[in-house]
Amino acid sequence: MMIISKIIEPLNRAMRDDVRSTGLFDMDVISTFTVMAGKDYPSEPKQGFLFYGRATNGWDETDHKPIEKILKEQTFRPFFNLMYYLSWEFYGENWYNSIAWSNICKLAPMKGGNPNDDLWFAQYPHMVSIIKKEVELLSPAVVVLITGNTAAARWDDPFFEAFPTLKNNEVRKVVWGNYRGKECTASLFVDGNLRVLVTDRPEARPINSHSQALLQLLQESVLSI
Repeated sequence: MMIISKIIEPLNRAMRDDVRSTGLFDMDVISTFTVMAGKDYPSEPKQGFLFYGRATNGWDETDHKPIEKILKEQTFRPFFNLMYYLSWEFYGENWYNSIAWSNICKLAPMKGGNPNDDLWFAQYPHMVSIIKKEVELLSPAVVVLITGNTAAARWDDPFFEAFPTLKNNEVRKVVWGNYRGKECTASLFVDGNLRVLVTDRPEARPINSHSQALLQLLQESVLSI
């Protein structure tokens, strides 16, 4: 999806320039993540899956691996394993060619770890505008935010700011697990043709019940992909 990266690049550049202008950050140790899509991602509007994580945990933006290679190599990680479990149901063994992946945070420490509060707020307005552009360009039928729901902090504010009418359109929430006394849940939001799933993170949690809960929510939304 080279066209998408070319369209997003000016937005990334404006974001980096804006964050650099604060004087708070060494931009040489901060990497930029650009949305990635497989070679078979649907070209028709309102099709396909777009997955969001929180931020890259270590990322070299100059290492231009295709998304297919990254996903196949990283399924041992819970985040990517959940993407695999869910995507397989729709796309089979070539699932990694057919989906798109992004992150809420676009700037993160190159060597790993999440952005601190200062970096979060410095890039915040750019996250909102870039997320809006990503969804516009990819036109997914389903967006899956693997960013936290009830068991841990939610990172979805920039997404819901980009699509504010979604916030009041939660259709259903299901419990799929329990972690340290807290329920792990997934919620379905629907606005027109856009379905958005928000779910707790999969780390150290049951992958089968998690993926089945997401499938249940999609099936209940009478979604046809």
